[in-house]
Amino acid sequence: MNESVEVLREAADQGNAVAQFKIGVCYAKGEDVPKNVVEAVKWFRKAADQGYTGAQYYLGDIYYNGDGVERNEAEAVNWYRKAAELTENEENAQFMLHAMTGLDTFQAKARCLIGICYANGRGVPKDLAEAANWYRKAAKLGHARAQCLLGISYSNGWGVQKDEAEAAEWLRDAANQENSDAQFILGNLYLNGIGVPKDDEKAVEWYLKAANQGHAKAQYNLGSCYFHGRGVKEYKLDHTRFIADITDDESISEECDNLQNYLDGVFGNMNGALKWYRKAAEQGISEAQNKLGYIYAQGVAGVKDWDIACKWYRMAADQGDADSQYNLARGLAYGSANNKDEAFQWYRKAADQGHVKSQMALVFCYDTGSGVPEDKSEATGLLCKFAAQGNAHAQESLGSRLQSGLGVSKDCAQAVIWYRKAAEQGMASAQCRLADCYAEGAGVEYDREEAIKWYQKAADQGDDMAQCYLGNCYAEGLGVPKDAAEAVKWFKKASNGGNTEAQYSLGICYAEGVGAPKDVAEAIKWFAEAAKQGCDKAEEKLEELNNLG
Repeated sequence: MNESVEVLREAADQGNAVAQFKIGVCYAKGEDVPKNVVEAVKWFRKAADQGYTGAQYYLGDIYYNGDGVERNEAEAVNWYRKAAELTENEENAQFMLHAMTGLDTFQAKARCLIGICYANGRGVPKDLAEAANWYRKAAKLGHARAQCLLGISYSNGWGVQKDEAEAAEWLRDAANQENSDAQFILGNLYLNGIGVPKDDEKAVEWYLKAANQGHAKAQYNLGSCYFHGRGVKEYKLDHTRFIADITDDESISEECDNLQNYLDGVFGNMNGALKWYRKAAEQGISEAQNKLGYIYAQGVAGVKDWDIACKWYRMAADQGDADSQYNLARGLAYGSANNKDEAFQWYRKAADQGHVKSQMALVFCYDTGSGVPEDKSEATGLLCKFAAQGNAHAQESLGSRLQSGLGVSKDCAQAVIWYRKAAEQGMASAQCRLADCYAEGAGVEYDREEAIKWYQKAADQGDDMAQCYLGNCYAEGLGVPKDAAEAVKWFKKASNGGNTEAQYSLGICYAEGVGAPKDVAEAIKWFAEAAKQGCDKAEEKLEELNNLG
């Protein structure tokens, strides 16, 4: 046995509490003696019985973790409680000690852990108010973790009245002591303007502090700030800003320099995003892994590589991330791997988690025999299952099959029921289909007003077919007062969405000066757009106008 340990033992045997504590630490950690938790407990208890705080705290830890003894959370809380006791004078002294040294006392640690026990019902009945009370006691001693937990309690209204400003203050106290959790949460508060003024730059500042300490979620959020240009210098891909009337070599050189600086900024931001996403991904953050997969799949950082994308997607997919499972499946099915069999398996995994796009992909696989033998009956069965679960896309698709009789007995009344379910979830295309049913009396009694109601809902969401139909209604006074100007408004919206019929109708309005001033050039423009999409009557009108010119 080490000579210093012998000296400690001699003092401990004489009842010296400090020596008893120190020799307990030696046995607990295996320092200068073989590790022996039973022996450590014996000496800690001797010191604890004399009121030595450190020994009481260590006993609490040993019983809480079951380290070498039978786990006993109630006994742990008992010892933590003994360690946490302080007179008012002792409390003031410990606060000053923390202020001078930055070191947490055993009392502060014990108070925080008692709060955690109450918060989780470990060794005591769960009591969030009591948890917040103990967090406050520890926080007043400067304990950073307790300050963070108290801030979280105020932020969520756990055991205290919800107070976002108070939450921010406690989180800031903890963050200023380099508590990475508090720095991360404070970044979230600034990013969203919760309890503090919204300030993206301050959010980035706090995320960076936490990220540099290895906080994985902060690294992911920091990557997202770089990706979206929030709180960092923002560059948007607007090449038109560099198109100018250049008349001399010096101007050409200057514009080239400007363009290079601009692109350096764009890819500097993306490099920042890649750096922090990668750090978070390497710590197992599935959202970061999925984002890296997206960046490489889409080539948004200048390098498009499905193999690298799939590597990151697979990491997240293996953790059960449904978005990544779907993205991996798409990469396998349509990328260089061309592995539709494995893609099908990943679609199924994601679909089983309720992932909407994967559920529809699974239906497609059975419909077309992609990665699985073609089975339209199975496809329809899955569609019914997913529709019943509330998948709006499945509801609309099932309605379409029922209306057309594709793979099922034709039943327009049932089709209307499923269209309505999807429409009531706000799905624009389903709203338009439901409106069509009312307009045509298909599966439901003809009702022009009800049709227009649903067309309006779909049109307000940008559905070009609904917008075109509304334009027709206003042009002809069908269910609404005739209003040529309103018709032009909706034709224009639909035309900008690429609707061929609307483009032709808008061309007519400009050619004839109905609802808008007569403008042959505009008429030619829209007839040409419609003609590009194969509209024969637009081609004819275009020819007429060109002949007139």
